[in-house]
Amino acid sequence: MNDGSDILLLTAAGFHWAAVVFYAAATVLFFLGFAFKRDGWSKTGVILIICGAVVHTAALGVRWAAAGHGPFMKKYEILSSYVLIAMYMYLGVLKKRPGLRTAGIFVMPVSLIIMGLALTSSSAVVEMPASFNYIWIVLHVLFAQASYGSGLIGAGLALLYLLKEKAQKRGAVTGVYRNMPSLENMDRLSYRFHGFAFLAVGVMTASGAVWANYAWGRYWGWDPVENWSLISWLLYGIYLHLRRIHGWAGKRAAWFSFAAFLVLVFILAGIGWVYQSVHAPYFI
Repeated sequence: MNDGSDILLLTAAGFHWAAVVFYAAATVLFFLGFAFKRDGWSKTGVILIICGAVVHTAALGVRWAAAGHGPFMKKYEILSSYVLIAMYMYLGVLKKRPGLRTAGIFVMPVSLIIMGLALTSSSAVVEMPASFNYIWIVLHVLFAQASYGSGLIGAGLALLYLLKEKAQKRGAVTGVYRNMPSLENMDRLSYRFHGFAFLAVGVMTASGAVWANYAWGRYWGWDPVENWSLISWLLYGIYLHLRRIHGWAGKRAAWFSFAAFLVLVFILAGIGWVYQSVHAPYFI
């Protein structure tokens, strides 16, 4: 790295931490707004997310310029990109369904944890090995980002369903609960996001297999990352099967979706703490 690249990396790090400040402030406002039934505080939280996403985009853009490749290598870049895509997906949902702002009480703290794992990892730039086929890495990471974002929002909607259902049983549908969509709509939206997560995990796994053939000369080697990706895809498939064939909906589906999302987060962010993997030099 030359001096120019070092300056860019320091600038990117500064933008990253600025994004964390915005996201943390938004998280606090979401929780306070929910606890004190102040919807206006949640609206301010959304504005802070927008500000955070802007500087977060700048952070990854500047790092891209310094590294010479997109956020496809090591935890620092990859986990950060997961959070950014999730923020844009969440903001896109709110543009059409502003009543779902309260999902921020799940979306934001989980994303802050993922962001923390990213920024406490090594920020050293890793060059893209010549053996990598760039297009398959792009597809692999892109659909990993999409799976995290859709799984996160789907689980957040499941949480809102559980909270509102409990409030309805108590006859306490006031404040933020009144602004939420109906239980049926939230259940249906959660189902759609989990359906997309199933598709995204499938494409992530398949594109990763093709990439592995370019990088290591085999499509599947029963590596822990590969095995758990398959488990995650099967879990989302079981979720869809239980809903479509066995009529699961509401509370049972909501609790199952949390289990599927936890496995997905383990694959994307936690597997390197437990297993040795051939992916470690590049992605862990």
